[in-house]
Amino acid sequence: MVGKHAIYAFENLDGACAAAILVRWMRIKQFDYKVDFLSYSNVEQEFSQLSEQKQQLIFILDFPPEQVDRLEKKFASVVQNNSKIIYWNTHLKCSQEVHDLLAKNIKFLDFDTTKCSAIMCWQRFMLHDKISQELSAIAFDHEFWVKKDERSAKLADILVSGYNRKELVEELSKGIFWSDKLEKLREEYLVKKEKAFAELINNLQTHYYGKYNFAFGFSSSLLSTADAGSKILENKGIDVSVVIYRDGKISFRRNEQVEINLVEIAKLFNGGGHEFAAGGKISDVTLPIASLDRFKIAVEHVDRLLREKVR
Repeated sequence: MVGKHAIYAFENLDGACAAAILVRWMRIKQFDYKVDFLSYSNVEQEFSQLSEQKQQLIFILDFPPEQVDRLEKKFASVVQNNSKIIYWNTHLKCSQEVHDLLAKNIKFLDFDTTKCSAIMCWQRFMLHDKISQELSAIAFDHEFWVKKDERSAKLADILVSGYNRKELVEELSKGIFWSDKLEKLREEYLVKKEKAFAELINNLQTHYYGKYNFAFGFSSSLLSTADAGSKILENKGIDVSVVIYRDGKISFRRNEQVEINLVEIAKLFNGGGHEFAAGGKISDVTLPIASLDRFKIAVEHVDRLLREKVR
């Protein structure tokens, strides 16, 4: 007898929208469910807790499997408690070896680099549901940087503002895409966001790799990777932004004229993404990166890796 269905979604807007679509589906099926969020910094802790849960069907949304160390061992731990990871989706590329491992252990896989996670959930679980379709469109607008739906940027702000992510998923799952409460929260957040932008730009470091100028920024968790990276690229002469966070998360974003494939750079940090925007996790440095001095040490570490890769 399976207990609660467990949804583990990446902590960004695409993950939240995908989770909201699955919540709608589970309500219709009258399944009990819980929602949790994965990040590059908490994945080991969350998978440890996940493996201890008994009699659960587990859905993993928008998370790159190559960010999970010793994946085969973790599958075995989950099965020991009569639980099963039944569904996994991501739009990030993974190696054939990892894909084959997932295919052997998971019944339903959706890996498609042209679709966001929410679209994959909508098409698999709730194809004829208008609210799910709208959620997938909002997620795609933000994830693929279309920037035609203002709700995607506003909801992305809410996700990094400190608002309870689980509450937001519940609201989205009920078709509440915006409210006076969220508007007030965002107004308060935007004041903090401008301060975080100023601190980001004031501490930039730039390094050339071949003909390209990379700018390194130390970002507050109040800024999403997209916002922080785009803000850095507004500075004239910057080709690629490199954003480093306290928890060791690192993200890359390029301007439109640059032809570097950032996925290849992200692989240096066990990450992935798109050619124009990618990310991963810094290893071999002391975490947390809690000061500008530690940020400089992290930049030196990243610099050594990049000099071997980008010429």
